[in-house]
Amino acid sequence: MGVKQVDEGLLFRTKRKTLLGLDIGSAVVKLVELDAAGRKIVVRTAMQSAIEEPADPLGDDGFDGAAAAAKYCLQAGRASGRKAACAVGGPEVAVRRFAFDSLEPEELAQAVRLEAAQSCPFDIDKSVVSYHVVEEGAKKGLRKRAAGYKGILVAASNGQVHQKERIADAAGMDCVVVDAEGLALLNCLEGCRRTPRDGTVVVVNVGSRYTNMVVTAPGTIPYMRDLPHAAGRIVHEIAAATGDSPAEILSVLRCQPANSKGRRLIEPQFVLACERLAQEIEDTVRFCQAEDKLPPVDEMLVCGGFALIDGFVCELTERVAARCELWNPFADLECSRMAQSLDLMERGPAFAIATGLAMRCMGDVYN
Repeated sequence: MGVKQVDEGLLFRTKRKTLLGLDIGSAVVKLVELDAAGRKIVVRTAMQSAIEEPADPLGDDGFDGAAAAAKYCLQAGRASGRKAACAVGGPEVAVRRFAFDSLEPEELAQAVRLEAAQSCPFDIDKSVVSYHVVEEGAKKGLRKRAAGYKGILVAASNGQVHQKERIADAAGMDCVVVDAEGLALLNCLEGCRRTPRDGTVVVVNVGSRYTNMVVTAPGTIPYMRDLPHAAGRIVHEIAAATGDSPAEILSVLRCQPANSKGRRLIEPQFVLACERLAQEIEDTVRFCQAEDKLPPVDEMLVCGGFALIDGFVCELTERVAARCELWNPFADLECSRMAQSLDLMERGPAFAIATGLAMRCMGDVYN
């Protein structure tokens, strides 16, 4: 199967007015399609599908399972489009802020690439690098065209980008945009009109392998980070402490309320695992507040599939210095009758990244 050539313009690029938001995770694939009704954004359809465990985990990279799940989402969700926006995240993706005091316009791209090479922990020569200027300062210095620039750069390994393109292609879609997961969350925040007016807002998206964090406040360039402490690690820590299998622990967490007998048996380990994630979140927020002199945190919006676990948001609320809220983007948007009929509205917190990707055509924060 041929793989499209990766170019520097793939990140942030939009090719048509409506896109499918295709969030290909390590355990679940989510798809969202949006419509615009005047100034309102309407969820036309949404669908998710678990990625089937490969028969040979050592010899299977999960491609076939992810492609099958994406194809199911496309068909079962009755999506009308085929052009898709996908996202990448984790250790082979870096989102960094940059600030250059005095550059000629034609020097900017090279300066961004050098900045990426110095700050990203992987081989930039085997990666896609893209950027967006958020603020351009006044001309300064002896060079007439030189100016200051502030913005965000994104670097992602070619392997990550190629994999998402291939999965979309195998599922019958054309991946025309590759975004960073943190930027997709930021776009969703903007589209849902939840960006802060005064204080600081933190978004915490707890996925299977990574927890995406966005810290944003008025007048600052948002900070984005992917934490390795996420649902998978929490489940494995509990399983190691109790002697149960990760699958058994996950089943208890998903299917039983916090006051059930099964949950009470693992509650001490669950609390301890949540404490470790809360500490990483707190450390990140404190770093941002010191770095950017941010105002106090107004609210922490918690989303992702694991956020739906009964009691999880309460555990975070008790351990971080902010008011935590289970964030359901679908509750901030209009939903079509078809979307409502699919009975996924209550699972909206799991669709934050997919929704932000689908918003790439509807007033992007960074496009």
